[in-house]
Amino acid sequence: MLACPTREELQTFYETFNKTYYGGGRERGSKERQRRYAMAYLAAVGRHTHPGTLLDVGSSTSPFPDAAAAAGYRVTSLDFVRPPTLRDDVAFIQGEATPRPELRAGFETVTCFAVIEHSTAPRELASALVSYCRPSGVIVLTTPLVGDYWERNTAGRSAWFGPPEHLHLVSRRGMELLFCGAGCELVDYRRLELSTPRWVARYGIAAVEGLCGALMRAATPSRWLARRNKHVAHAAPIALYVFRKQLL
Repeated sequence: MLACPTREELQTFYETFNKTYYGGGRERGSKERQRRYAMAYLAAVGRHTHPGTLLDVGSSTSPFPDAAAAAGYRVTSLDFVRPPTLRDDVAFIQGEATPRPELRAGFETVTCFAVIEHSTAPRELASALVSYCRPSGVIVLTTPLVGDYWERNTAGRSAWFGPPEHLHLVSRRGMELLFCGAGCELVDYRRLELSTPRWVARYGIAAVEGLCGALMRAATPSRWLARRNKHVAHAAPIALYVFRKQLL
């Protein structure tokens, strides 16, 4: 079993995180891949809001804050370390995503891409994100997709889990409990991918692994469980959520 890192270990880890983080993939081609993800995030945001105040939590090396600013949003970034290429017109706040009186209900849009899985306390992070958002505003986030039929039956654990980087993986039901319990409504949920061929490939792998695992689980549950605990799945899907904060 992997041990949970201490707060001090996490602090040390994230002090240098941006120097070696390439958007969840290899360094080669990372700038273009992150640019494409940033534009996919921006498209998701644009489906539910319009240019206004936007807080991006955990920006890291993503170009999303710059892309949002270029699209007309008044952007603030909140992170442990200032992103190295942040535009001058993007405000920056250094620190953790915890409840902050000065940020309470200050933003029409709050974004948090590939962050909640890094948190030691997802419930507290969700509460903080909701507190930053204005009533009727939206919270847009991505996280590894777990808990669907295919992932539950795959004879291998999620490739996304790996302390000290990824500490918690949250299913759709878990995400709804976190945010709907804090006064939000889920208005959009989808599997995120950069193109149709990549979508088919990624989720085709997930379906094949899940189907084979389901057959093994039905035939020999003990063998399935042993393999689930020992092996890592090849599929690594991503889920996108959009929550709207309810009026008080």
